[in-house]
Amino acid sequence: MVFRRKRDQQPTAPPPEWRSRFDDAVAIIRTRPRPPWIDDRLNDLERALVEAQMDVDRLGDAIARLGPEQISQDLKQALRDHRRHLPTEPNDGGDKRISVLRQRYEAVNDMLNHRRETERRLTDSVSDVEMLAVQAAHDEIGLHGNTHALDDHVQRLDIDLRALTMARKELGSL
Repeated sequence: MVFRRKRDQQPTAPPPEWRSRFDDAVAIIRTRPRPPWIDDRLNDLERALVEAQMDVDRLGDAIARLGPEQISQDLKQALRDHRRHLPTEPNDGGDKRISVLRQRYEAVNDMLNHRRETERRLTDSVSDVEMLAVQAAHDEIGLHGNTHALDDHVQRLDIDLRALTMARKELGSL
């Protein structure tokens, strides 16, 4: 008997690091009494986190294809070549080449910075959900005492949701 592997099966990527942390925190929150709109807020935030992670993944793929190391090396080499060029020799278009390489280098670095910033926002948002879970475990989301704690956590979640939405719009304009 011969066993054959299916060629069409692609290995599935592991879930992002934040996924299990988010799921654990939400599970804690959902075991406590809470207003129904908290679930809506958590669902909105989860959707925004998934979309932001897709953006991070797409940016990572694009950056890898562009080859930031090679772009950096090309720019450095062009600058070295330009410095070795004597002022009495005719200009062979080196200035234009350096200008184009600089623009390309800056564009890739902007993409790297956007990716890092989106990753940071993902981490911050998940941390805020974890803090809400801690508060939920501590005092049932503030329903029996300090309602300001609930308001503060929900306000942070709203800020996270807006930040992730703005990051997606910004990435869409690239």
